[in-house]
Amino acid sequence: TDHLQAEIDAVYRKHGLSFAAFDVLATLRRSGPPYALSPTDLINWTMVTSGTMTNRIDRLQTQGLIERRPNPDDGRSTVVALTEAGFALIDMVINEHVANQHRLIAQLPEDLRAGFEDGLRSWLASFEAPDSSEGGRSAALEHLLRHRRGFVLDSARCVRLPVPNATGDKA
Repeated sequence: TDHLQAEIDAVYRKHGLSFAAFDVLATLRRSGPPYALSPTDLINWTMVTSGTMTNRIDRLQTQGLIERRPNPDDGRSTVVALTEAGFALIDMVINEHVANQHRLIAQLPEDLRAGFEDGLRSWLASFEAPDSSEGGRSAALEHLLRHRRGFVLDSARCVRLPVPNATGDKA
């Protein structure tokens, strides 16, 4: 897995991003127009502490990729939004990231690739099948959310669950 992670991280580094920065930018991009979320929503989606998120937001704001704006629904708080530069960058990086994933998968022999794609499709479907006993989330998704392991990306959508390093954070 270290080799695969290095291949994935190379795309981020090429654009001056870390996995943590990519995670925040991609989360904002997935949120849809106006590409803005409250810091609390970002914390919930990325599953990091408030201190970690503050550091990430500060770094990305310094880079001009995000900005803090007054919350249009509550003037007492703020939202974190992609800037034009941040939007353009994350769109480019996501496209390169997906192309990189396809390149990595293409290295599998054809017979294994078909089975792998079918297995991954089935696995992803298990996250999307609601289970009323878990508040509408599948049991598989609840397990991964509790244990905060692994990530899955495909060309249609990005479902991301953090992969902690030895210190417990990928920041």
